[in-house]
Amino acid sequence: MSRTGIGPTLASLSISYFVSTVALAIYFSPFLRLPVISKDLRITIGAAFIAMGIVLYITGVIFMLKAYNADKLCTSGAFALCRHPIYSAWICFIVPGLSFWANSLLSFTTPLVMYIIFKILIKKEDRYLMTKFDTDYILYKKNTPEILPLGWLKKTKL
Repeated sequence: MSRTGIGPTLASLSISYFVSTVALAIYFSPFLRLPVISKDLRITIGAAFIAMGIVLYITGVIFMLKAYNADKLCTSGAFALCRHPIYSAWICFIVPGLSFWANSLLSFTTPLVMYIIFKILIKKEDRYLMTKFDTDYILYKKNTPEILPLGWLKKTKL
């Protein structure tokens, strides 16, 4: 398994879908716009989501590269919050933030489509990690949320 995992496939499919939703929103404007939220509030909410996503993404990449280069299972840093923080950053934060900026109701379906694609593709990464790290990965998987960064809520430590 490469360092990028399912990332390139997930990204290419997601970007295509997102661009299509924004194009449809522009074509069918104003019907597919966010009608209630002011532009300033949309920009602010979008920026907050994107900022949280960037922090999760960068910390996820840093911890993943250190663990990958050391041939170890990464369970600390962003990986203590969820098993897939790099994908989580995009699905839960960055893409929803971009959807606020795009002012497109339809683009808010992108995270759901991304999650469905993620669930289909992630099986390959999970099999690889299970083979490589055996019981360590099984325990990590049992005690750490998959994509929602809620690991700080867990009561048991690995």
